[in-house]
Amino acid sequence: MKYNLVDIGVANSGLLNVWAGKGYDVNLILQGKGMPHLTFAVSNDLPADLKETVTQALLKAHLDSEGQEYFKYSSFQSFEVAKPQDYDELIKFLQIQ
Repeated sequence: MKYNLVDIGVANSGLLNVWAGKGYDVNLILQGKGMPHLTFAVSNDLPADLKETVTQALLKAHLDSEGQEYFKYSSFQSFEVAKPQDYDELIKFLQIQ
């Protein structure tokens, strides 16, 4: 953006505000419903108890020192819970079958 090499970018509102605050020539051309970020999927092949253990570990990763180190550089505070329906608007917009 700084060198006018980006024509189109997709950003959440926080990033858009940072870009605008830095004086980048940004034009908002489409705005939609927010989507969950830093989501994950745990393999359905795992036994139910292990799947739940992995899920809970990821949801609590921001409480762990190594997890905190990761999130320090990600601009997000933690992983988010999401379900496929959270992306229905985006799927419709992109015309994904």
